[in-house]
Amino acid sequence: MAQAGFTPISLYFSTTAAATPSAGNLVAGELALNTVDEKLYFKNSAGTVKLLASSSGSTATVSSVSVVSANGLAGTVATATTTPAITLTTTITGVLKGNGSAISAAVSGTDYAPATSGTAIFFGNGAGGFSNVTIGTGVSFAGGTLSATGAGGTVTSVTGSGNIASSGGNTPNITFTGTLPVGNGGTGLTAGTSGGILAYTASGTLASSALLTQYGVVYGGGAGAVPVATAAGTTGQVLTATTSGAPSFQTPGGGAQDFLYLNLGVI
Repeated sequence: MAQAGFTPISLYFSTTAAATPSAGNLVAGELALNTVDEKLYFKNSAGTVKLLASSSGSTATVSSVSVVSANGLAGTVATATTTPAITLTTTITGVLKGNGSAISAAVSGTDYAPATSGTAIFFGNGAGGFSNVTIGTGVSFAGGTLSATGAGGTVTSVTGSGNIASSGGNTPNITFTGTLPVGNGGTGLTAGTSGGILAYTASGTLASSALLTQYGVVYGGGAGAVPVATAAGTTGQVLTATTSGAPSFQTPGGGAQDFLYLNLGVI
């Protein structure tokens, strides 16, 4: 309500939320107000209604867009004053390296091994770059293939327990040459006799007996000696023992002989 004695001046306005004036509602330069949205409009000389001000912040139109070349990046803008489309490019040639804020060209031989060398493998060195892997003996790297060379190495120590399991359908074999250490008193085995047995010698080492006679009877060799076997007997012979010599198979008959009899009973 105007103060007494004054004539009120009112702008073209609307009390409907989100209502905007049309070009036909205004003449060029005329203002219009939405009292609910708290927005002020005007009609420009081209006959278009524009938002002039708003209590919630005014909007604007980007008139031009450009790209600043920095941090290894550049770019171009298509239709910069209407509907801009930004295309990014780089000023760097080669392998890129980033440091968290910009990109730069990686240095061959420092940040990476050159691909043209043909004999290099590189790894992250923990300092933001790469270093060459040293190719040791027994392997080679050529044409992108890492291969084993030579006849292999020598096993100097084997520890642990359990079984060697097959893998991928293959059963691994371990072949030892020289001396194989043996625990619990053994000092080493270098060879054995086919058809013999193992026994501890007087020095506490494991040794192989001589070839045991087929169908012979094995008897002790005494302290420090390995077991041996008698000669094979023949049909009708019995095993005879003496007080001063090895037992042997004898044919029963005359002579002062001690015979070994087996007493078989029925249970």
